Amino acid sequence: IPDDFKWNVVSELVERKSKNSQKLLLQILRSGNESDKIKAAEYLIRFEDLKGLKFYVEWIKDHKIYPSARFEKSPLLYLRKLNSVPLLIELLEITYQEDFKQDDFHRLDNIVLDTLTIIAIQSDKHYAEINKSIMNFIITYSEKNEKVNFLHMFLEKLEQRFYASKSQKLDINDVIKKLKKIQF
Repeated sequence: IPDDFKWNVVSELVERKSKNSQKLLLQILRSGNESDKIKAAEYLIRFEDLKGLKFYVEWIKDHKIYPSARFEKSPLLYLRKLNSVPLLIELLEITYQEDFKQDDFHRLDNIVLDTLTIIAIQSDKHYAEINKSIMNFIITYSEKNEKVNFLHMFLEKLEQRFYASKSQKLDINDVIKKLKKIQF
């Protein structure tokens, strides 16, 4: 099967959330060539599969480059589960290494922070865990790399987005009830 055709079929199956495609991708991750493995890992991340995410992190760590050209939307932006946070923090750490290469327009550090934001605004628990993880990251790495201190600004923006997202979850009936309580 020609590679382009194979990956077009896989892409369609992944879009439909086919469990068979997930099994195929795991098989490719175990026994494919390197090019196929990284593609499989990227698709597995869309299933929130930690095996795919672990391979992806290790690949980036080994190659010191972000493979950004494969997707219009980074597969990381599909992540929603809290158990992916340690691997995302590991990716963030990689982006602060001097020998790491990334495109100025598709920066891995920005994508990781966007993904952490998406996960954080889901619940109080998620927000607290991500806030704690980023604070620990700052404490650990700020002396080694002063750019890490810019993450304080990220935490401020994260807090704003978190509380803004909580306030947007009220529908009109909730607002009316709250206003009635205030009036009486």
